[in-house]
Amino acid sequence: MDPLMLLQLGSISTLVVSSASTAREIMRTHDHVFASRPSLKAERILVYNNNDLALAPYGEYWRQTRKIWVTNLLSLKMIQSFSLVRMEEVSLMIERIACMASANNGVVCVSEILNKLTIDVLCKSVLGSSLSEERRKVFCELVRMNSIFFGKFFLEDYFPRLRWLDVLFGLEGELRRHSKKMDALLGEFVEEHVSQLAEGETTSSSTCFIDVLLQL
Repeated sequence: MDPLMLLQLGSISTLVVSSASTAREIMRTHDHVFASRPSLKAERILVYNNNDLALAPYGEYWRQTRKIWVTNLLSLKMIQSFSLVRMEEVSLMIERIACMASANNGVVCVSEILNKLTIDVLCKSVLGSSLSEERRKVFCELVRMNSIFFGKFFLEDYFPRLRWLDVLFGLEGELRRHSKKMDALLGEFVEEHVSQLAEGETTSSSTCFIDVLLQL
């Protein structure tokens, strides 16, 4: 049986690998050839034309972005600076488990609790610990909608000439309206942190990802 099979999904080519040795060769020897993802509509609109580290095509921009992440955002010093945040959120998680267990005869939805723990830690690490609960909920809902749009089927991705159907069915308009909401909220966060930095309100112990990127 041939370990390689090429599928042509509209304008997107997909290589199916069914051999462990071939997959190992692709992932190790030829990884730079297969490193880039297809450029999909939702990602282009929501992630600023694929300028995110996870979605950017392999090349100089991706290497420079990765360098910023490794050196400044995911360094040992930065990770250790959020240890208190992680401890606080784990303590809150344990309290939530105890409350849910007592209220539901010991039945606890672990996936829901772990999901909340992950989101809370990420929010405080990326946006800062001063974020109100109300705005955190708004941000989390927008992030959840992002994941839904990433999984939606847009005809333009596979048949570019049929983009007008995405417009006709309202999918593109819905995507762009959501993108504007996300942009507006992220813009508010950035402006707030710009003001805090200008007024000297940010300390090394309260620095989040936004502050680091603004200082760079």
